[in-house]
Amino acid sequence: MLVTVLDAGLLYVDHIHFQYNGMLLGLLILSATKFRLQQDLQGAFLYAVLLMFKHIYLYVAPLYFIYLLGHYCYVKKADSGSSDDDEDNNGKVLRKRSISSTDVHETIQDLHDGNVVFSVVNFVRLGVMVLAVFALAFGSILWDHEDPIAGMKQILSRLFPVQRGLCHAYWAPNVWALYAFLDKVLVILGFPASTEGVALMSGGLVQEASFAVLPTVSPLVCAVLTFVMMTPVLRSIWRYPDSSLFTSALAYCMLCSFLLGYHVHEKAILQVTLPMALMAADSVASMRLYRFASGVATVSLFPLLFTPAEQGSKVLLGACHALLAEVVLVPLLKQSLKERHIKVTAVQMSLFERVFLAGLAGLALLAAVFPYIPRIGSRYPFLPLMLISVSCAIGNIYVWGFTVTQHFRKLDAVKYYLDAQRPK
Repeated sequence: MLVTVLDAGLLYVDHIHFQYNGMLLGLLILSATKFRLQQDLQGAFLYAVLLMFKHIYLYVAPLYFIYLLGHYCYVKKADSGSSDDDEDNNGKVLRKRSISSTDVHETIQDLHDGNVVFSVVNFVRLGVMVLAVFALAFGSILWDHEDPIAGMKQILSRLFPVQRGLCHAYWAPNVWALYAFLDKVLVILGFPASTEGVALMSGGLVQEASFAVLPTVSPLVCAVLTFVMMTPVLRSIWRYPDSSLFTSALAYCMLCSFLLGYHVHEKAILQVTLPMALMAADSVASMRLYRFASGVATVSLFPLLFTPAEQGSKVLLGACHALLAEVVLVPLLKQSLKERHIKVTAVQMSLFERVFLAGLAGLALLAAVFPYIPRIGSRYPFLPLMLISVSCAIGNIYVWGFTVTQHFRKLDAVKYYLDAQRPK
């Protein structure tokens, strides 16, 4: 909790840049935590409220729907004939098991044994609760509106302002930053380019994107690509709707939306790193993943604080948070592994990860002094921002690969447990 509350990126965005994301991220974390505690209805309520505050969380609606459908709407058959007394002799009894140091969750043994039935009552209860939240949110706006339909259209037009373009003024470090960078490289290499596209995408303006060489990417393409990349993890949750898998799936799906979404803001990376903090003490790999992802996210948010008075503050906050993660997470992880009788291995990041973060630190230093370099500093003001965005995009893609690997490792642990519980 301490590492999450004092996250450097969160301090940048909420307490210096003033974007007020802390409450929304808190609702997201509370929702995920409720699922880990088997309180599905409360978790769904918090997500519905969160969605009414900020529609960017619509990206993970498929994950929430699939998880709740499998974990909440399917219940054990009442006539299964099993009880707590014969739990040791019956592999079809729902059991509790801790895959990590923080999860105490029901497995899905009955689901795979066909010992479940769809609960219409639970489905209706869930649907009514979600619809009530939506009705209250929209009804309070449209109640006194002269034309409610026109009012709803106005709301939708503001929720999805596709005219803002694929990339933000400062490219969010995602796939489209690499796409835009490649477009610039192709122009330099002499590929045929449109006159309009050459001047755009690096001018620091919020406008509809127009590439010089590469084809323009539409919002529909972004949405389809995002959903396609989520599909393997969504499929795993559909087959194994277990609470120990939800947080890793949430982090992965949020990362997919960040890497492939339309007009993504750089601060949206916090929607990835903060859920990762919940898993940081689960395993050595999870802690490595969080520390690396947090380091990349911190550097990617440096451009938000650009005045001379903020330079020292952002570096100090970033360094202090990295040190805090080391001091807090390493002992916590070692204790967690010891309690589970797991041998403690090296807890430090890999050589590649350390070298990459050191390179980002050097690049951030270059970006800080670049405006003061004679001639080129004023001529190419967007260049250091472009380099930070592209470099952090590479780091985030590495995190994406690491995240999906971690999710399926947890899935393998659940499968192993289920197989071990089956009668021999």
